[in-house]
Amino acid sequence: MVCRTGTPEIARSFLAIARSFLAIAASPAGRQVAAGAGYAPLPEDLRAEVAATIAGLR
Repeated sequence: MVCRTGTPEIARSFLAIARSFLAIAASPAGRQVAAGAGYAPLPEDLRAEVAATIAGLR
């Protein structure tokens, strides 16, 4: 989202929720849950990339 006058509160709230969800999903615990649900695990190098991208979301 782009806003010339600043980030609206709703966008900041959504980003915080999305960042939290993605951080959990990319965590070791989240990967275990996903594997238990039949999803293929992320290779460690890709997981590290995802974690770095999530950390950069602002």
